[in-house]
Amino acid sequence: MIYLINTFNPHWEGHALPEWTWPKRRVFGYMLELMDAPLSLGIGGLRRIGKTTLLIPEILGRLVENDVFLRLREMDAALTFWRVGRQEIDFMFHVRDAVLPVECKTGRLRSNDTRLIRSVSEKLRAPFSVMVTSDTFDFTDPSILRVPAFML
Repeated sequence: MIYLINTFNPHWEGHALPEWTWPKRRVFGYMLELMDAPLSLGIGGLRRIGKTTLLIPEILGRLVENDVFLRLREMDAALTFWRVGRQEIDFMFHVRDAVLPVECKTGRLRSNDTRLIRSVSEKLRAPFSVMVTSDTFDFTDPSILRVPAFML
């Protein structure tokens, strides 16, 4: 074990990491497959070997989407999604007599990101829609409540 720590942790003896010998992105495909399985995923390893680089937006987005799904499913057994062609809303959350569109956006929010959820919300005559973000908390637009994932 001490040999491995000396070899792979640059802070132990002050030397650099050895060169990565296989494609760095190969691990991402495997991790994405794990996201579809009903289990939790923990990323562990020695310090400073690149664990944080695994939190690319695609994986972070799937983690947040999975967490939102599990939380909403506890409250709504009829939870569905909406898709037409290439457009989709992540979740259609049923509350009493209303259906609320819920969209997960963990990347950078652009102005056209709200166009679809606003349109679907109007068609369904929903009182509002919910956009789960990575860090935005914004109620200035009464038709779209933007809530950070950590507040769910």
